[in-house]
Amino acid sequence: MKDDTKSELSTMTEQEIWESDNKFKCYPFEDFRKYLKEMIKSTDIARAGIGEELEAFDQDCRNFPENELTDRGEPFWY
Repeated sequence: MKDDTKSELSTMTEQEIWESDNKFKCYPFEDFRKYLKEMIKSTDIARAGIGEELEAFDQDCRNFPENELTDRGEPFWY
């Protein structure tokens, strides 16, 4: 999900990714290839959803800015 990891993985072949960690090698390479493709698709969908949620949150923050003082006129204690 991290941008730096995604860019790093995009420069690697499926074989290089599989060989990059022993945890991957417990799966046969052909199974790993299928899983990797599915994981890339699901991660892209999740990243798009997160982007939409962040955009909506930012819009809410602009629409409803925080008050500097409470209803009693005192500063908020976070």
